[in-house]
Amino acid sequence: MSKDFNEILDVKVETQQVIDPNIFVNQSMLEQINNNNEKVFYANSLFQIVSSIITAPLTTIHTSLQLSIKAHKDLYGLNQNNPESSTQLVKTTRDIQPHEKRKFELLLKSGMVGQNKPFTAPVYGSYHETIQGLAKQGILGFYKGNFLGLVHLLLNGNFKLQFLSTLDYRMDSFWHYGSELSKAMIVLLICSAIDFTTNPIQLLQSRFIIQNRLPNFYIYKSSIRAVKKHLTNQKEFFRGGSGHLYKNLFVLLSQLPIGQIQQKYHHIYFFLTSNIFAYPWITVIRRLQAQSALPGLIPIRYGSPIHAMKLIINEEGMKGLFRGFGAYMAIQGFFDYMLISRRLNQY
Repeated sequence: MSKDFNEILDVKVETQQVIDPNIFVNQSMLEQINNNNEKVFYANSLFQIVSSIITAPLTTIHTSLQLSIKAHKDLYGLNQNNPESSTQLVKTTRDIQPHEKRKFELLLKSGMVGQNKPFTAPVYGSYHETIQGLAKQGILGFYKGNFLGLVHLLLNGNFKLQFLSTLDYRMDSFWHYGSELSKAMIVLLICSAIDFTTNPIQLLQSRFIIQNRLPNFYIYKSSIRAVKKHLTNQKEFFRGGSGHLYKNLFVLLSQLPIGQIQQKYHHIYFFLTSNIFAYPWITVIRRLQAQSALPGLIPIRYGSPIHAMKLIINEEGMKGLFRGFGAYMAIQGFFDYMLISRRLNQY
């Protein structure tokens, strides 16, 4: 009776010595690998550009919801009791009550008072409100910050691909047969370092999206002017950078039980858990990136990723960490579907 195909795959050949695959990699093969990597790089870049343009409105929507802090509804909301100008706001200080003092102090910290900028920016409470608010900007309102997001996606993704490919092909047998924990820690540190390095681009994307809340309102006229604005204080570019380590660590921890799951469900498990565990930290990172003393941004109130996480949970509950999660998952699902389709077409 012939063996089942799966049984053939399960046959194990016992060897006295572990064979290091690197001993078969010569210069010619390395050149071929590099050429293939270049082809993959260009193909991936084209795929990411097209996909990013298609999903840009969803990115703007979910990021706008992440940056809408319900605790600031009275500060930035378009309520009838709110002053409509800086002059009216200053007049109200005469009648300020003790319990309203904190509210006024936050307005002062946001830089609105005395600035020739509108301060009544909406805080979106739902997808419907977000779409309506962005629509006031016209179709381009859904694409502001998209170019920066695309640059961040290309650099971040391809840097990780290149570094991990180099480890795979050039390291000794440790990478193939070494400790899984050691390899996981190396990947964690490399990915976190790359995320931290590209944080300035993501930060500017977050700020271009949050300034999109009001028609004809801007903090930065262009990316170049945004960079020039903070050259004297370069630490500003790395707000929220440490949050990437927490994000990647929780994604790594979420994959520990994968060995207990049937192999055919590995991809589904990884897709769901990695996004569910990463998104709260993405929300934290976005808020840390968007807080500043500049008018129109989030007042400085988060001290660190951990402090931001606790404050969001205290003020908004767990739902506050998952604002816009549906739109985010739609983007990730689209990317995942297109990636699988490409791989299937190659075979």
